[in-house]
Amino acid sequence: MEYQSGFHSSMKYDFGAQISPGVWKIVLKHDRTEFLAHDITETMVGKSPIPGDEAPADPALLLNAGGNSVLNPLLNILNHENLVGLVEIISTQASSAGGSPKTKHYAVWDYCDAGVLGNWFQPEPYQNKRTKEFDDKEWDPVPETETLDEHMDDQARKDRLENIMESIRDLEDRGGNPQKLEELYSLFQQEQEEEFTNVKKGDRYLPESFCWHVLISVLKALSWLHDGSKNMREDEDGVITIAHDRDWEPILHRNITPSNIFFAHPKRDEWYGRCKLGNYSRLVISNNHPGNFDEDENIGEGKKLVRNHSKALAPPRGTKFQPLKELIGLDADYGHSYPQKVKQPYTILSEWRAFGEIMQAMMMTPSSDNHLNTVRHDTVERNLGGLDYSSLLKNIVLYLMTFNPDEKDQEGKFAFSAEEREAVTTDLLAKAINDFLAWRKSDHPEAKKWIIVEQEYQRENQEDEEVNVAESYAQNQVQDVLNKQDKLFEEVEEPPAKRVK
Repeated sequence: MEYQSGFHSSMKYDFGAQISPGVWKIVLKHDRTEFLAHDITETMVGKSPIPGDEAPADPALLLNAGGNSVLNPLLNILNHENLVGLVEIISTQASSAGGSPKTKHYAVWDYCDAGVLGNWFQPEPYQNKRTKEFDDKEWDPVPETETLDEHMDDQARKDRLENIMESIRDLEDRGGNPQKLEELYSLFQQEQEEEFTNVKKGDRYLPESFCWHVLISVLKALSWLHDGSKNMREDEDGVITIAHDRDWEPILHRNITPSNIFFAHPKRDEWYGRCKLGNYSRLVISNNHPGNFDEDENIGEGKKLVRNHSKALAPPRGTKFQPLKELIGLDADYGHSYPQKVKQPYTILSEWRAFGEIMQAMMMTPSSDNHLNTVRHDTVERNLGGLDYSSLLKNIVLYLMTFNPDEKDQEGKFAFSAEEREAVTTDLLAKAINDFLAWRKSDHPEAKKWIIVEQEYQRENQEDEEVNVAESYAQNQVQDVLNKQDKLFEEVEEPPAKRVK
């Protein structure tokens, strides 16, 4: 038995170059749009007890289960402008010289031809351009009024901060002397203050417009995965709101890294092409549902619709499966700890923190081969405090790194209402878009000149509509001429009427 997919649909593509083992560039014949075809034959075809015969593997059975096939729901889930989309699955016949033809199965994906964000996180290569010898006059002695610590380089200071933090964690774990802990905290704060004075006002890395582009794009992808949110609307005051699907089961990506944020080249006059989140090898559908409304619970004035306090949980990134009961117990122990611990369950806020680190890395000049690790060495306040980016952008990143929907006040009550905890990623996206629109109205030179991809798509759609109207008008004109010609021919061919005597 063979896996039956869209064999006929493969005829609409031309196969091009193989860009990596098992991955081919293909193009649509009618408009030359490029895609990637990933050979999934080994995944789809299992071993058969009959030699030389093919049997469908489990994924093939799932994707070819007639009315219960998961292919269409899968295509719908990945059909988002900011996700690397799965277009379809096709089959072709291929044969080597002298061999019999064999069926090959391919997953067709969006082609992001401009690389990944991780390419930007490499430090500048060191180039020694010195052409003369050293001499002692070039080295200034350390003044007697200054200490050696004041001449430590940035990396040594970061190492010192890390060592202090390790001592603090170790002392806390052992329940050590409170006075010693206080001394370590004081020393850590002092070191941070000294390091902060070394940050030059005006320092920045990637352009702010590019940071906004990635921020909005990835948050759109995450709000769709987490909350099923797609539709945006603008109220009469110009404020953007976004509706989410109340019956959506949150999907956790679990692999938000710079190498999984892809870009396409600009197609028209926009500064940056589409930004898409990809690589779904660790994706988990949580099966979590926030619960039904409770119309009997009273909060403040009158009755309000309230949901329960459950949340989406998934195994840590390195674990494929873990019983829900274990995850609930571990989540009670770890909560929303940061940085993410090895055994800590993965949650929506884990996605936020991972993306927040990436946003910080985009704003800080790389100083080591592991740029994200450098980001984790310090707080978001200290990483971004002295950098030359708008407070609107920095505050969104701060929110990504510090928001806790389960935060409670001193009386043990939730600081945020049930509605505020229901679709937190969608709410953050709406806030980010509104802050972005406010930034666009500012005097920032990039804000005024930046041509965004949505503008160009709108222009393209408008131009296509104008072309369609013009073509329709031309066709109507031609049809009118043909109708007039037909009428003339009918009059010529019609015999004269007989006279009545």
